[in-house]
Amino acid sequence: MSALPDLLGVDAVLTRYGLRDRAATRRLMYAAGGFVVGGRVMVRADDLDRWEKEQIDNARRAEARVPRASGTRPRARPTKHAPPEPLRPGWWRTDSGAS
Repeated sequence: MSALPDLLGVDAVLTRYGLRDRAATRRLMYAAGGFVVGGRVMVRADDLDRWEKEQIDNARRAEARVPRASGTRPRARPTKHAPPEPLRPGWWRTDSGAS
C-alpha cells in the first residue's frame, strides 16, 4: 500500500472526460491544480475530483441566481418605442411631374 496520492496524466484525463484535444486537457489539469513532473503534466486524482465538484456547484449557484418563473423561457426586453409604421406601396416612386 502506497502513501502517495494517485496521479493522473494527460492520457488518463483524456479518457476520463472523453476529450480529444490534449491542449484543452492540459488547461483543465492546470485549473484543477496540475503540475509538471519530468516534462509531463500530472494532477492528483483528489484535486481533479474536488475541482469537478466545484464546477458543478458553481453552475448550480449560477442557475439558482437566474430569476425565472418555472416552465417559462426568457423573453426579450420590451422596447421603449413602438415599431415603425410599414412603408406604403410604391414609396420609392416620385409623383412629381408626368413624363
